[in-house]
Amino acid sequence: MKLVTRAVLVRFLGERGATGVEYGLMIALIAMAMFGTLYVLGPNLDAAFDDVVDRLSTPAPPPPPAPEPPAPSTVYYEDCDAVRAAGADPIRVGDPGYRLELDPDGDGVGCL
Repeated sequence: MKLVTRAVLVRFLGERGATGVEYGLMIALIAMAMFGTLYVLGPNLDAAFDDVVDRLSTPAPPPPPAPEPPAPSTVYYEDCDAVRAAGADPIRVGDPGYRLELDPDGDGVGCL
C-alpha cells in the first residue's frame, strides 16, 4: 500500500509535498480503523454503558430501621437492700429495675 501511494505521489507531485500527503493518508486510515471498530463494537459497548447507568441510577435500599429502645421499666428499687428483698439480686443490665446507681463499678452487674 505504501509503495503504491508513494508511486502515485511521486508521479503527480514529485518529491515535493509527498510526506505531508502520506501523513494525511495515515491519519485518514487510522480514523477509518477507529470508526470501523466502533461500528462493530458499538452495540456491545452501548449495552455495557446502559448497564452501568442502570446500576448507578438505581437508588440504594433504605437502611434497616433502628431497633426500638426497651420500654422503660415500671420496677424501681430504692437500693440494693430492696433488690435483695425482692429476690432479684444480682441485678444485671436489661433486668427490670436496673439503673447505674445500683451498679457502682459499672460492670453491668449490680447488688452483688
